[in-house]
Amino acid sequence: MSTAARPVVLLVEDEDQVRHLLITVLRSHGFEVLPAASGEEAVALAQASRIDVLLSDIVLPKMDGFRTAVLVRALAPHAPTVFMSGYVNQASASGVDPEVAAAVLKKPFPMAVLIERIRSVLA
Repeated sequence: MSTAARPVVLLVEDEDQVRHLLITVLRSHGFEVLPAASGEEAVALAQASRIDVLLSDIVLPKMDGFRTAVLVRALAPHAPTVFMSGYVNQASASGVDPEVAAAVLKKPFPMAVLIERIRSVLA
């Protein structure tokens, strides 16, 4: 499979160890990964790159994952978003659509669940 045909995941995770683990797992499953440590960095990457799916933590410094997703989707409207968080109650309490909050991958999650979720939103 050529690099151009690989699905591109824009990964937004502010914790270095978690981001590096997710990069390794995603790449080992055939995804191209554009890593970002912040929402601002993710938006800059989305402006300059093709994005097939956004995988974003919700709790981020400065700009949260929901705002990041709005800005990224303006640049890549076809790209679905998968949210993840260790603070799922915060997502539910923040006025987020209950279906969106229910779909959040709750950290820690099995890597197989993450890969399945990404593949299902790309299908």
